[in-house]
Amino acid sequence: MITFILIAILIVAACLAIMLRPLLAVQSSEALERNEQNIHYAKTRLAELDEQLASATISQSDYDNLRLEIEATLMQDINLDEAANISQAESEKGSNAVVITLLCTLLPFAALVLYQITGTPAALDPNNLTTHQALNTTANTTVDLGDQQDINQMVTAIEQRLQENPDDSQGWAILSRTYMVMERYQDAY
Repeated sequence: MITFILIAILIVAACLAIMLRPLLAVQSSEALERNEQNIHYAKTRLAELDEQLASATISQSDYDNLRLEIEATLMQDINLDEAANISQAESEKGSNAVVITLLCTLLPFAALVLYQITGTPAALDPNNLTTHQALNTTANTTVDLGDQQDINQMVTAIEQRLQENPDDSQGWAILSRTYMVMERYQDAY
């Protein structure tokens, strides 16, 4: 019984780990990718400005004004992204906390209820003997000589019936089980 409970707890824990992993993961990869794109664009634009200044296409004052504009835009984009990420992360933490709490409480409860409905809770009770244990207990007990004769007469009757009707698979199964209980293993096969 202890083994069953431990295995059930491990299965529920594994299910929770699998289900909670995406909820606990930090979803900042999109923000990092967006920041990298903004930085790459700013570097590309600054390189173009340097080329234009070197080729005397633009004046030094225009270069300085455009450079400040690119830097200000980049700073604003990154700060806006960080603020959006912080507010998004805070809102996700709140909603994820609710989902995580519900999963952690409802999944084990649902597993227990499902087992109570579809499983065999009586099998966990050590006082309940299975059929196999009952047969072994019966086979190991001492049998009166009169009972042994009755059993032998029933086995003989089954054997005679099977000689008359050898296609009776259910009869062969009963005879084989009877031989197993009587510990006549060679005859059971």
